[in-house]
Amino acid sequence: KPETTYSSIDYNKRYSFGNQPKIIKWNISRFAETLLPIIHQDKEKSLQLAQSVIDNFDDLWNRKYYDMMLNKIGIKHSDKTLYPLIDELLHFMQRSNKDYNNTFWSLSQDDFLKNTLMNNSAFKLWYKKWQKILNKSSSMKEAKDLMEKNNPIIIPRNHLVEEALEEAGNGKINSFQKLLHIISNPYQKQHDLDKFMKPPKMSFEENFQTYCGT
Repeated sequence: KPETTYSSIDYNKRYSFGNQPKIIKWNISRFAETLLPIIHQDKEKSLQLAQSVIDNFDDLWNRKYYDMMLNKIGIKHSDKTLYPLIDELLHFMQRSNKDYNNTFWSLSQDDFLKNTLMNNSAFKLWYKKWQKILNKSSSMKEAKDLMEKNNPIIIPRNHLVEEALEEAGNGKINSFQKLLHIISNPYQKQHDLDKFMKPPKMSFEENFQTYCGT
């Protein structure tokens, strides 16, 4: 959900997840303005030099972002023609309300063909395209190893953090210690992870309030 914002006072979703590239570029531009007097003594020249750096941002962002995302689906070489493969998967996840972390992690698992995602015709088309690309670029073992290095099994989900903090506040720290241990090794397979992999209920998502410093 790219429109998700993590500060409850960000009413216009200016800093939403999907707006991060724009906001980073905006911040860099403001930072550049403060540096203009020391970039070059000639004001116009200084402005041109700063702008030349800022103009590179979009290409740099796209390259870094898609390289990272391609690694998450087992593709280690950067190729602009493969960028749509990432976009298609994210759009599918958004439309189908699939969990972000669990979806990426499950792609690397041997029993993935039994996954409920495979019941979706739109996803099946994406999956066949992805498999064809993997077979051309690397072995499935190499792809799986790359995915397992770039997709954590566990993330510190807000509802579990809140639960652990509430219990700790009441003098019970077992949940806190357990959560801390598990998220300290997020890429490692461990016993009894079902609870920690399960997304929160919709009611929690709708009512949970976060702030800039959360």
